[in-house]
Amino acid sequence: MLSVRDVSLQLGGKPVLEGITFDVAAGTFLTLLGPSGCGKTSLLRVLAGFLTPRSGTVTLNSKILSTAAALVPPERRGMGMVFQNYAVWPHMSVTGNVAYGLKVRGLAKAEIRARAHEALRLVGLLGLEKRIPSELSGGQQQRVSIARSIAIAPDVLLLDEPLSNLDAKLRKDMLFDLKRIQQESGVTFIYVTHDQSEALSVSDQVAVMYEGRIMQIGSPREVYDEPKNLFVAGFVGNANTLHGRIVSAGDGAAVVQWSDEGKLVLARCGNVPKGAMVDVALKRHGVRLSPAGVATAELEVLGNVQRTYFLGQFDEVAVDLGGQEVFAFAPPGVFSVGQTVAVRIDPGTYQIFVRTTE
Repeated sequence: MLSVRDVSLQLGGKPVLEGITFDVAAGTFLTLLGPSGCGKTSLLRVLAGFLTPRSGTVTLNSKILSTAAALVPPERRGMGMVFQNYAVWPHMSVTGNVAYGLKVRGLAKAEIRARAHEALRLVGLLGLEKRIPSELSGGQQQRVSIARSIAIAPDVLLLDEPLSNLDAKLRKDMLFDLKRIQQESGVTFIYVTHDQSEALSVSDQVAVMYEGRIMQIGSPREVYDEPKNLFVAGFVGNANTLHGRIVSAGDGAAVVQWSDEGKLVLARCGNVPKGAMVDVALKRHGVRLSPAGVATAELEVLGNVQRTYFLGQFDEVAVDLGGQEVFAFAPPGVFSVGQTVAVRIDPGTYQIFVRTTE
């Protein structure tokens, strides 16, 4: 098990990580997810031993790797690392790259051959053993980098946005190959990305980071369906965020209002009392639009279409609700700019967060 306890880090006198604490069970695929500058790569480098924390500890299988006073060097941590830029040696063959770390460790030639062959099988590069990196595609070079890290049989493999240099289709293919490799090898993966879809689709656990802190850690379904705060709801679920006051609440519908013309009707608001200032996170797939009729149904409000974006199988439609916008998905071409529409929110597709200040 990898254990991180109260890790903080400063770079250039500025705080980069604050109070990071989490555990990773052996054989887990954990993703560090967050926007650029949130500290996820810095955290990965602390785990790798490239950065010394200001405080806190990093422990792997009961062995202390990092404290503010002592640091086990990267090559003695039982970890491998895959970088964004592949970092393969251009003058070595595929086999030479994969076998390099094994030779440095002084393993017997027969074991080196066996491990290199198995690593190349895992990443799907058998048959390309004699090629040099210039004869490989970007995706194949990244597979060499992964095979080289897997061959040394690390306890943990750290991956720093390894697919960022690949095109969209290859990224998707490689992503699911990574999951297969992780499952077959049994190695713990800690994967860094800012892409929500990557994190949700392959991870066992997701740690959502913002401004040097972990906002929430849990299964992909937990962080998507049950975000603990507005940031997680907006970043992971790409949720609409509206801000207002509960002007009515009861067993039936609750009304959130922010202007004379701006309001939203929700099927329930839990224990949030009337008068509370709230932030509401609405998942886009739960926002239902229909052409405005003569009368508005009980749970509907009227809005005006501001913009539409054609996304292939559907349109994304921006609707003004008296000063705040919501985005919804709709079949292509159904709604047009300037059209008045009725807006209804599906139960169970929103979260209400009470503000501590106005």
